[in-house]
Amino acid sequence: MDPINKFVEENSKHLYSGAIVKKSHLGGFGIFATTPINDGEIVLRVPQDRVFDIHTLQQLRNVFVEADTLGTVKEVLRIILQLDFEILETVIIWCYLCAFVIIRNDTNVQLSNVEWIDSYLDVLLSTETLDIDESVLDSLDALVLEVKNLKASVRKSYDELVGKYPDTTKLLRFEEAFQLFQAVRSRVLEIPCEIEAKNNEPEVKQSEDSDTTHSADNIDDFQTNISLVPVLDFANHSFENNAVFDVDRATKDVLLRVIKPVKEGDEITICYSPITEDMSPRFMNLFFTSYGFLPNRGYFSWHMEHLNTVMNKKNQSEFINYQKIAQWLRVPLELNLEVHRNGNVTANLGDSIFPLLFIPDLKYNADWRLCKDKIFEELSSKAEGSADEFVMWLEEQESTGEPIYGIDVAYGVLFEGEPVVVDNILSQTGCLSDEAIDALELLAMRMILEIVGVTIQSVPKVLSRMLQQYFHDKNDILKRFLS
Repeated sequence: MDPINKFVEENSKHLYSGAIVKKSHLGGFGIFATTPINDGEIVLRVPQDRVFDIHTLQQLRNVFVEADTLGTVKEVLRIILQLDFEILETVIIWCYLCAFVIIRNDTNVQLSNVEWIDSYLDVLLSTETLDIDESVLDSLDALVLEVKNLKASVRKSYDELVGKYPDTTKLLRFEEAFQLFQAVRSRVLEIPCEIEAKNNEPEVKQSEDSDTTHSADNIDDFQTNISLVPVLDFANHSFENNAVFDVDRATKDVLLRVIKPVKEGDEITICYSPITEDMSPRFMNLFFTSYGFLPNRGYFSWHMEHLNTVMNKKNQSEFINYQKIAQWLRVPLELNLEVHRNGNVTANLGDSIFPLLFIPDLKYNADWRLCKDKIFEELSSKAEGSADEFVMWLEEQESTGEPIYGIDVAYGVLFEGEPVVVDNILSQTGCLSDEAIDALELLAMRMILEIVGVTIQSVPKVLSRMLQQYFHDKNDILKRFLS
């Protein structure tokens, strides 16, 4: 029996008799109704001691330490939790799980009554997660770059762990450590936790368009804990969700509660992140990096990775590094596309400064470091440091590929041999008239369409099924934008 089916069978007692976990057309596994379920019914109850958060993991650590006569558990956890990592609840949960894998693979350590943890670790290690392979290491796609940087960060922590605890190489491979990291990121939920119980308070309720549980009159009595909730984490996402998760105030159990009648055979879904007016312009991108799929609507931020190729081909002139020019002019090379409920894809370019890249005769100044004295003269009035330190600071910004902030003069961009002043660039280059601005905007729109076309035709071949799906969905969005 595969790890997921084995775990589901062992934990079926937590499910309502009219619900099962099985393969889903939405991807992976899902929770389904085997009989009609009425509004308000609870279909899953997960005991608090089966939930992984920073509090329950601390309690579990104490149990493990007491049961381990060799002291291995205490040593491994001490080393892992003292690694140089960003202090986030998700990362702390990952650290504990890495420790648990190391401990269970150490034949010298004998622990009892942890079979359910073993089987859940197997679920996490077998869950399909987002990864990249060598075929896309040179890709400039924003998501690929994000996963690449994430993997490098995990590698750094893993290598630090190996340096402090060499047996790690035999007990936990890097591929497993990264697999656990991605599995945790894709499965954690924000579970409400009562701060202080009070008498005669109303029952905990949950909004139907959100999966954030709260008390109707005493929302300040609750905080959220980033948590892994076994079995509940099989529930798939839908913006038209028919269920939400709750917390039982009396028992602290995590519940899955139906909010709409569910027919026999229908999937029971929750909303991972609701559509809001103030959502990030990278909403869909963040959704994919967290959960491994693009939702069917929201905002998708498309990074113009083929900008240099297309613009230089169009110019038919000497190579100009437009990506570097964009950095110095603080022009984001992203187009924010809105994917609507009806499937249409639109973009609002009214506030975009992308047209600045089409000002004639702009050049990238690869020798901007020779302006060290001028850089020092400008920045010394704003911050402490030497000329070399300021240059190093700008070099670090330029190396990221992100817009360069903190300096008024774009020393990396020349117009008629002189660096441009970012806030005065239209006047300095003679493009301040309405006619000139209209011409730049028209050129920008034409170039965007050209770059979209090249992107659609340049899909990299990847091994990961998740990445294949990402590139397919990304191209579908771009094609709908073109139409």
